[in-house]
Parts: sequence; structure tokens; C-alpha cells
Amino acid sequence: MRSSNRSTNAKAYRRAFPEGPPFFTAALSLWGHGESDPDFILARTLHAPALASYSERELRLLRQRGGGWASYNGGNRWTYGAHLYKAAKEFGLQFRLAWHWNAVAGDPYYALDCREDDYAWANAAPDGQLVPSVEFARISAGLDDYRSLITLARLAQAKSVTPAGKSAQRLIATRMAAFHLDDRDHDRLFGVDDWAAFRRQVVNAIEELQ
Repeated sequence: MRSSNRSTNAKAYRRAFPEGPPFFTAALSLWGHGESDPDFILARTLHAPALASYSERELRLLRQRGGGWASYNGGNRWTYGAHLYKAAKEFGLQFRLAWHWNAVAGDPYYALDCREDDYAWANAAPDGQLVPSVEFARISAGLDDYRSLITLARLAQAKSVTPAGKSAQRLIATRMAAFHLDDRDHDRLFGVDDWAAFRRQVVNAIEELQ
């Protein structure tokens, strides 16, 4: 569907349900073409566009114009972990969308059945059992990172006047300041060893505050 037609439909829905519910979304990307870009107009009109590609500059502009947003595709440990925490806390992310099931029409590990080869959280085996995917394991690890940061932030806020609370707040603030949402590659930024090292710092800080 042409972007102009999508925008017309989105505007009609928004007039009917200005603040929801129901809430309307669509998967699209912002490519830095400014406010006159049909995709930006559509994103601004929807309650929460699910964005696959975007920059911090575009997100700020979208929010200044009263738009919300969600994130779509690119699911991995990083984008479901610290990256997700930054998106939610600093840029008002409303939800995170990813494929969760694969409608297998053939062999999911050798996809030649004329469908889009999307990853899934699980695939069905011939005996009817569910086989978790590597992507599911990565996303699960990311959500553990995300939940750990939320827990640490909550405990640090509750004990904000203590040395441990202040140290925990600095730990989170330093990590958030070390990257932009445009940075989607954790290993390029911090290196492979950082996964375990930063998780250990967060866990140690949580234990100190408990």
C-alpha cells in the first residue's frame, strides 16, 4: 500500500480513536528524510509506529511532534537488553515487537518453501515438540540483562543517599552514556568479554543493595 494511502487510513483511525483504545501501529522505518517524508507523516499519525530503522534525531523529532514509537526487528541480546533499557527510559519506547512463532511449511532449518525465512522463538518438530531457537536464547539473555538493570535502578533509587545507591546509579548512567540508539552492534562498541563483565558488575551491585 502506498504511504499516502496508509497515512490517509491512519488519520481516519486516529480521528475515530484519538487517544485509544484501540491503538494502531504499523511496521515501517525512518530514513532521515525529514518531516515531509510520507513515512514520517505515517509514523506521527499512528499511536505507536513499530520502527525497524531509526536514529535518535528522528525519535526526538517524532516525540516533539506528539508521536509515540515502538521497535521492530533486529532482535538479539543487545536490543533486548541495555539498548532496550535506554530506549524505554530515555526515549519513551512503548513496546518491543519481534517474531515469536514460525509457521513452518517445510524444513525450518533449510527454508526452500517460498516463504520469508524469518527467525522464530521456537519451531515445531515432527513429533509435535517445540524446539527453542538460538534467537530465543539470545533474546532471553537480553531480557535478563534488561530486568537486571530495572532491578538495579529500583534498588538504587530506594537507597539513593547511600554510597552503594550512588555507585549503582553511576554504573547505569555511565553505560547509558556510552552508546546511542543508533549503535546496534554491542561487540563493536564494548567487545565480547563485556557481556559477562557488565552482567557481573550489575549483579554485584544488586547484591550490595539487597
